[in-house]
Amino acid sequence: MGEHPLICAHHPERDVHWRAVCGYRDDRSLPAIPDWLLAVPLAGWPFTVGLLSILVAHEFGHYLVGRAHGEKVTLPYFIPLPLSAFGTMGAFINMKEVPRNRKHLLDIGMAGPLIGFVVAVVVLFIGLSLSSLGPIETSLPEGYVHFIEGNSLLYLGAKYLTFGKLLPQPVSYGGVAPFAYWLRYFFTGRRGPWVAWM
Repeated sequence: MGEHPLICAHHPERDVHWRAVCGYRDDRSLPAIPDWLLAVPLAGWPFTVGLLSILVAHEFGHYLVGRAHGEKVTLPYFIPLPLSAFGTMGAFINMKEVPRNRKHLLDIGMAGPLIGFVVAVVVLFIGLSLSSLGPIETSLPEGYVHFIEGNSLLYLGAKYLTFGKLLPQPVSYGGVAPFAYWLRYFFTGRRGPWVAWM
């Protein structure tokens, strides 16, 4: 196959390095990109966008309320952590002076978690709408374990609004009403076998 100019008008004829930098592909001289190298980022972009949108909203909540109160605050500094599960160690804003009063300090401190929470709820509903339900395996190969997320009241309600049922859902409620079953589980920790989960 021949050469395909992609992004660079400069076309050195003999230098393979410049061909790679400028976006020329000569199938005879450049190695092919492995499929998994493209598949991983393409599969992980929803998680990345969701996590970073919560982080950005949190930090800009601090920043915007600080600016609204007339405090001297910096834009957020994001701390990257490449080659990790999360890709970031978080972020921070720098207050260049002590806040004028405690109310400003409290408002600036609360704004980040509150705005981040609102965005997190939106991300939660988007994630649930893109999810599907399935049975939980009762027998696993040796060395495998189940990881089932916890259920806060907010998360339980979000799953109910999205799927129309309380999840995870037991095979049977053992002859009691669902609310009584949940109360028994809440206070005693006794639960039945689960079949559907989220």
